[in-house]
Amino acid sequence: MPSEPARTPSSECVNPPPDLLTLINQTDPVACYGDTPITVEAEVLAVGAIDCAGVEPAWFMCSAWVWLQPIAARATSTGFVLAKTSGPNQAPWMFATIHPDAAAAAQDIIGRQLRVTGHFDDPAAQTCRETAAPFGGPATPQDEVIASCRNSFVMTGFESV
Repeated sequence: MPSEPARTPSSECVNPPPDLLTLINQTDPVACYGDTPITVEAEVLAVGAIDCAGVEPAWFMCSAWVWLQPIAARATSTGFVLAKTSGPNQAPWMFATIHPDAAAAAQDIIGRQLRVTGHFDDPAAQTCRETAAPFGGPATPQDEVIASCRNSFVMTGFESV
């Protein structure tokens, strides 16, 4: 499947992003950052049960997700965009996934405050395909599946803050 045409970054792009809140509030990270490595400080939390579609490669979706939120003492905003945050009394957050090459190093990252490095628009995103429709409903169009994978923040490195 051919790559989609390059998108022009919007005026809302902050490059490089100074913190995780900037990434959380970014509506089109692929247009802003492409696959450029990004490093931000975050608390890494486990994700509970999520009922969502099956996707291959599996490390892009549900079963592989972690939850990134700003380190509370360093957060400067409570703003949020789209479904990347939860209720009004909770910190902003976003899903991320761990690249298979970094999985061994990620064994003890849950619950820690880390400097995480990663990127959007991973090359493997072009191979994403849905293996099971969400909630037993209709299949997601292939271009939307690929776009979702391209917009996933893929973590490649971790170090203590």
